[in-house]
Amino acid sequence: MLVQGLQSTPRYNRQASLPLITITIPVLNEAGNLDALYERLCRSETMAERCTLEFVFSDNHSSDLTLTKLSQLASKDSRVRAIRFRKNVGYNARSSPTICTRAATP
Repeated sequence: MLVQGLQSTPRYNRQASLPLITITIPVLNEAGNLDALYERLCRSETMAERCTLEFVFSDNHSSDLTLTKLSQLASKDSRVRAIRFRKNVGYNARSSPTICTRAATP
């Protein structure tokens, strides 16, 4: 599902005993690369056993089919979220790839 902002609770079922790791990926006109990137992100079975993964793509107002591709990925995998900026805000330190973690709930 395409979202305008992040919600505090994940949209998918996750085991409360596993920590949530959110990987944020900034994109701009990357429609041709998204499938390969998504496949690489999903490959780590070891990570899947140790934590719950969430992928948040931030689209910097792409002019290609990036938004369409992100919508397709989000519709088939509830761990995928997409945020689209209303205009191109440029590349800066806030849009660099990030990995965030949240501790498991007791």
